[in-house]
Amino acid sequence: MKHSITATVNKGIISLIKRALFCGVTLFLSLSIYAQDIEQEKIDHFIDYIEQNNRAVGSISIFKGNTEIYYRDFGQQNIQDLQFDKHTTYQIASISKMVTATLVFKLIEEKKLNLQDKLAAFFPDMPDAKKITIEQLLNHTSGLGDVNFHNGVYGWLKEREVTDKEMLAEIKKTGVLFSPGTSMSYSNSAYFLLGKIIEQKYQMAYKDILQNYIATPLNLHDFRLVNSSQNYFDSYRYTDNSWQPEQDYISKYIIGYTGISSTTTEMNKLNYALFHGKIISKESVELMKPAADSYFGRGMMKVPFYEVIMYGHGGDTTGSHTLLTYNEKNDLSIAMAINGNRSVKSDFYVGIFNAIYNGNMPYPIFISDEILNQYSGIYESTDYPFKIKIYNEGGSLYGLGMEEEQIPFLLKPTSDTEFNFENHLQIKFNPADGTMLFKEGNENYEFIKEKTSV
Repeated sequence: MKHSITATVNKGIISLIKRALFCGVTLFLSLSIYAQDIEQEKIDHFIDYIEQNNRAVGSISIFKGNTEIYYRDFGQQNIQDLQFDKHTTYQIASISKMVTATLVFKLIEEKKLNLQDKLAAFFPDMPDAKKITIEQLLNHTSGLGDVNFHNGVYGWLKEREVTDKEMLAEIKKTGVLFSPGTSMSYSNSAYFLLGKIIEQKYQMAYKDILQNYIATPLNLHDFRLVNSSQNYFDSYRYTDNSWQPEQDYISKYIIGYTGISSTTTEMNKLNYALFHGKIISKESVELMKPAADSYFGRGMMKVPFYEVIMYGHGGDTTGSHTLLTYNEKNDLSIAMAINGNRSVKSDFYVGIFNAIYNGNMPYPIFISDEILNQYSGIYESTDYPFKIKIYNEGGSLYGLGMEEEQIPFLLKPTSDTEFNFENHLQIKFNPADGTMLFKEGNENYEFIKEKTSV
């Protein structure tokens, strides 16, 4: 067997991406009840559990039709000297893609654009520009990479303000991953280009297009490009036993795939208008949806929970996480924003759906820092080719293979002593003798903690 946590973690990353995008709820078991009248007590009880354990900060809104039937902020009392109200906006991240796609279909309805138009008509110097179509930019089959990575490293967009020219140069330099239309790869680059194409067509800045064609017609007062001076909720990171501001994207020039902020209430207002044909036609909305055998459509994603199928989009930045879904069967729209997250984003989404749709999934397990710190240290095994570092960060346990190109992996607790990673790795700790039983696939290893480990 080839011993490599990297291979295992890479598989896990693919799964994590799916969980982030599909909300970690791609489960197709029997669930016979579709929520008609939600039980608010169940939602409150779950959020109370998250809040009392100080695991997340954010807001949730639920609409039935065009009426808000549930709203709650949570976790804010755990941040010192915080000022916020119901009009404080969150970074909605990749939900911005659904907005961009909506504007693209508005242009198509106005006969100003076509799904088969080529990228070369707008950016002729881009890779494969003569082959890539508007449709392929929308459905992530263009082959373009991810502009969030600069020279293969994530995070450059939070280090400083980046210009349009630099963004376009990075997309061009990254090139293509495959020939257009032959595969699928989630592409932030594609949606940045779509945002710039929309600007070309309307001959105005994206922020003005957003205001003129979305916010003003829908009477949205808290829906705009991110602006920290306009009642905006920064992202937070839990460190040193408290919530501290997290440096997120500096998004002044980042449009198309992120950069919009909103309240959860106005996210739902947008959703209602979109799915009820008040921005573009219902026929265009159908074209945005994924096909039956796919999760990605032309700007919209499928979000399944058991046999309940919702449509919408998820979003993630360095510190903020959002999800907006719509269930056509009961005209229910759910908007969630988390801007302080201690590794419970997917657990939170699942818990809310579980409460709404009467599922029977257990609450996530939270382990105290006192217990987690017992497991922290460097472990080695005579049967494994490299050491493994275990550490507690923000109340969550992580593992890291101590060789080049290894990636930290989150260990989810199943008990006080047992943890797993995406069902690929299972670990059991015995702090009394400093051992770690490690199962990778069908192979079992015993690791011993170094005596000098802290």
